[in-house]
Amino acid sequence: MTKRKKYTTTLIFRGHLAEDLHFGPFCHNWWISRPSEKINNPCLLYPIRIQSKLLVTLNGHDFIIEVGQLESEFGPHPSYICKCDGVQSEICKTPSTAITMVYQKIFQTKTNFSGPEVMGYDTPELVQEYLYELPFQVFNYSFNKLRIWILGVGKSNNENFNFAGPGFKSAFIHSYNRQRSIFFQEVEFSECRITIYTEGNRLKKTFVGCDPNSVWNQVGYLKQFRGYQLFGLDNQYVQNLIQSIHVPICSLSDWTNEHFMTLVYKHHLKPRTSAQVNWQKLFKDWISYKNTIIELQSALQNLYSKEYVIGDREYRAWESLLRHVGCVEIMPFEKNQSEVLVKVDKSECRQSFVSNIIYSRIFKPIPKHFKNNTETFWQCFKDSLDTNACGNNSKYHVLSIIANAFSYEAIKENLKVSNDAILAAKKHSHTCGPRGQIKNKPAITYEKMSLEKQEQIQQFLTNKANVIMSSYKTDSVTDEPVYYLKDSKNVLWERFCEEYPDGMRRTSFYAHLQGNQYIYHENLGGLCQTCSKYRYDTFDEINEFIHSNIKCHHIQKYTCNF
Repeated sequence: MTKRKKYTTTLIFRGHLAEDLHFGPFCHNWWISRPSEKINNPCLLYPIRIQSKLLVTLNGHDFIIEVGQLESEFGPHPSYICKCDGVQSEICKTPSTAITMVYQKIFQTKTNFSGPEVMGYDTPELVQEYLYELPFQVFNYSFNKLRIWILGVGKSNNENFNFAGPGFKSAFIHSYNRQRSIFFQEVEFSECRITIYTEGNRLKKTFVGCDPNSVWNQVGYLKQFRGYQLFGLDNQYVQNLIQSIHVPICSLSDWTNEHFMTLVYKHHLKPRTSAQVNWQKLFKDWISYKNTIIELQSALQNLYSKEYVIGDREYRAWESLLRHVGCVEIMPFEKNQSEVLVKVDKSECRQSFVSNIIYSRIFKPIPKHFKNNTETFWQCFKDSLDTNACGNNSKYHVLSIIANAFSYEAIKENLKVSNDAILAAKKHSHTCGPRGQIKNKPAITYEKMSLEKQEQIQQFLTNKANVIMSSYKTDSVTDEPVYYLKDSKNVLWERFCEEYPDGMRRTSFYAHLQGNQYIYHENLGGLCQTCSKYRYDTFDEINEFIHSNIKCHHIQKYTCNF
């Protein structure tokens, strides 16, 4: 076992954690494992806190290390500066580089140091300081060739999420469109979200689905794995953490109990909002109201300054908090327009609840003859598909009208069709347009040679400098005169071949010389051009006569070549 050197390190300033850095998509840059620990499965990680400051004694000199932040091609990254006796390092990406640079300048040696060890990540006392007020200790584990990071866990009763809830976050690095990318995954109240970031901190794309499998089907990558596996929800260690979570809840009668309300606040809202916001004011004002209904967006604006913009995550944290203190959402409007909540006490009678709704004047009376146009549309469309007697192709034709306007889930739920049918309709809409006619594919004929090259070959074969045309013999197939080429095959090959990078040599010239219309120089039997012009069939008969009547091979060869 390797014996590690111990350093005397003092933490001057603990620094702080940042939600968007330590628990965001670029978390890979802000957590490290302990140098003395082997990489286990799972592997617990320790944060690099921003603006932390340490003092370490090396060779009798005090070195100060400061942690900052810089931008890199792989997102926000820690930066390190080391100082000692008036010598300061450059801004470095690793603590090892910063410490070694200053030490070598002072002592003129080639000694190297391990930054994490010098910073005390192997010292139990300092490790506890780094973990101070840590909402969740990030860890990662190996899955196939991926390293999945778990950045937070949450609990719910939703079996489609494997009982994960809001606050569950995971990430891993993989290629997307041939670029190194970060897949940042989140579980929310009723949906799962995947956000893909590429190099340079650029947001590439966002996908939203009703469960991990459906959202990964939209991504179209890593199809050999299930969405639950890529989210990290099938890992036993993750499941144990989820099951161990105790979600604090309380009722309306507990709103005046500061202890209970603080527990709910710390669990749901504290990691997502500013520490300066007076969250208790919302509940104190609500208790004093005569009616039990509020409009959430306007109520939250009273807690913040006019310039403050409430982000999506903070808004969802408020929703989670209110659900766990006895509030119920009633929504006559779209979520992006308004959100109305009511505080419900189990002891409150139904008559009192209805009177509060009428008093608030949020809902308008709906006539009895009100017609739900949405249901009518889906029913009519389903009837048109069911009564279509022209086969599947015609159904895809009709379904292509709305295939790109609605999600897979909406079409499946209302029309009771399969994913394959929706996919075929989307393809039809993409190629032919919504309900467009199927276009007949044109017949395309390909030529190996262009017309220009074919004309050049014909000019070559009709040039008397290259061929001799027979005056009486014709080809039986084409009924064209026979041509005697003055060059041999080898000469023509060298002139008209092309060599490719793989070393192969190819030519299309011979394709135009097939048949009996063209005779090569080597096929002339070594005769002169005059004999070639008047054919050489007689000489073939003489050769046969010599071979049949003269038995001596030496005399045969001499006579034939004479």
